[in-house]
Amino acid sequence: MNLSPRRAGVTTLACVFLFCATAAPAATELQPLTVTASRLPTIVEQLPAGTVTIDQDTIKQSPATNLADLLDSVAGVTARRLYGINGNRTSVDMLGFGATGNDNVLVLLNGRRINAPDLSELNFSFIPKAAIERIEVLPASGSALYGEGAAGGVINIITFEQYEQSVAASIRGGAYSTLGGSVQASTQHGNTSLMASADSLDSEGYRDNSEIRQRSSFLDLRQHGERLGWNLTLTTNNERIGLPGDRRNNGITNDIEDDPTGTSTPSDWAREEGFAVMPGFAADLASNTRFNLDLMIRERDRSAFYPGFSYYEESELQTRTVAPRFTSLLETGPLFHTITFGVDLLSDELKRPSSSAPASIGTPSYRKDVLRDETSSYLHDVILIGERWNLTLGARQSSLDTDTETFSSFGPSLTTTDRSDDLEMYQAGVQFNPVPQLALFLNSEKSARLPNADEVASGNPQPLKPQTGELLSAGMRWNKQRQQSTLTTWYGKFEDEILFLDSGSGFCCNTNLDDRTRRQGVSLNTRFMLDEDLWLTLNGSWQEATFAEGTLRGNDLPLVPEYTAYGQLDWQALTWLRATLAHRYTGERRLQGDLDNNAPELDSYTWTDLLLTARHGPLTGKVGLYNVEDNLVTDFGVDQGLFGYNGYPLPDRHVMAEIGVQW
Repeated sequence: MNLSPRRAGVTTLACVFLFCATAAPAATELQPLTVTASRLPTIVEQLPAGTVTIDQDTIKQSPATNLADLLDSVAGVTARRLYGINGNRTSVDMLGFGATGNDNVLVLLNGRRINAPDLSELNFSFIPKAAIERIEVLPASGSALYGEGAAGGVINIITFEQYEQSVAASIRGGAYSTLGGSVQASTQHGNTSLMASADSLDSEGYRDNSEIRQRSSFLDLRQHGERLGWNLTLTTNNERIGLPGDRRNNGITNDIEDDPTGTSTPSDWAREEGFAVMPGFAADLASNTRFNLDLMIRERDRSAFYPGFSYYEESELQTRTVAPRFTSLLETGPLFHTITFGVDLLSDELKRPSSSAPASIGTPSYRKDVLRDETSSYLHDVILIGERWNLTLGARQSSLDTDTETFSSFGPSLTTTDRSDDLEMYQAGVQFNPVPQLALFLNSEKSARLPNADEVASGNPQPLKPQTGELLSAGMRWNKQRQQSTLTTWYGKFEDEILFLDSGSGFCCNTNLDDRTRRQGVSLNTRFMLDEDLWLTLNGSWQEATFAEGTLRGNDLPLVPEYTAYGQLDWQALTWLRATLAHRYTGERRLQGDLDNNAPELDSYTWTDLLLTARHGPLTGKVGLYNVEDNLVTDFGVDQGLFGYNGYPLPDRHVMAEIGVQW
């Protein structure tokens, strides 16, 4: 891949800057080397962002049975579920992007992006909660450091740097004929640690034809040295699910209320299997400079069959990533710099044939092949000015080449398209610490998002342009013993936003909006220690996603709740018994496709969970009651005009239990 002249200039400047950094005397030596999971692990608290950190204690205390539900407890993050079992078919949104939330939030595993390059949802099931040290949620930030697709922010899932010696096993089950289990083992010898796990789940699901069969495995091997280190993460997943389709309310019949467990597609199904290999290397080149190299090879095979439409498709995805970077500490007069310069090389290849049935896939009626190569270079500097001020500056330039080949037996037999895109992303922010416990921040970001592989070759009347945005955020973080709070406000406008539009006949395509859109809101995440045995979590957000101009000016964009709230009370009732009560509120949302705001809105809802956890020696028992109020809940709905709307009801009141042992 060749660098454009402009990008070559920035890269040269960055290299000169890096040389000066390595040649200059260091104000502070790097700590003994650890193969780090986060791209900037030592300065997260210095970044001008409303970072919310979900630590190991919070993960253990949460009644959430999967990572998607756990993330949904954070104000400013919204999880949209289709079926509600183990996070299956769940999309995650930040700052109100609705149906395209997956494409506007970067999800990382140890700093490596794991978003799919097509329209599919991210499968969280292959990451065991026992391996997670913390989750860093960065709203309205991360484009310059992590790349395109971070318009709403970044979620970085970080595994442990070192594992303790233990062996654990558990079995869980409950409603909807759910039965699953997991085994985990970890060990440490000298500077080497290892964690391995295997997990399975079988459930018939809440609705007809919503069964799920999941198998996953995870291995994390790490070696730490004084100047050298390496790590290797391996994941596998295998899944088969039923696709129950929607329930309909057309004004005459209301399947959503009268028959929420039914199905409109009793024979539809989907399968997925895949693996990822993620090695990493690190070395101290000098007392003030560290080199990291992150690699990833990921493959995923999917298939789905919709007999009612005589449609079957397969999808083969291959991803390759090479990401070298240098981190250097530098002193220039009274200023102290933490400089990161890196290059990200990414290649995605997606092959998707389709036909009328599985037996005829050998001679597909339609085929789409998309190959995308991305080369990015970035420079990021956190400058300490005295003891109280931090200035953050960042810039990234990306060059992307996309080759698309489509074949159709109903139209032009073979069509090829080539496109090149150059993107620029920037960050400038400042943080002030009037006292050690308080941080005030102001941050400005320029973000970009490219059309994904499905949007590039979706038959749009004209090629899609990159989506760009400018976002301003401000707020404060407070952390002192009994209380941790983060307040974030944001305001931004977006050009050429990529959104699904309804043609009026019920189907169209993803396309660029002609008019700019606006995002604004405020979120508060706070956690109090009321007593040694009593913790209270209170999170809430207000947000607006609207058209900023044009004939639809002021109209709401679909699937964005104006208000969300989450409260959780953790009580260590006895030395062996803990009780957790969690309550979630999600406000009304516009239906997908209702840009005119003429259709009724999806109802607001509340959802309450109660979890009891008992421990005795190596034994742990958990019993959870979910949707305590037995409310009828729908996260996703599609406007059908005169024919009402379609929705996807989520599970009613149900019980899940788990028994585990750990040595």
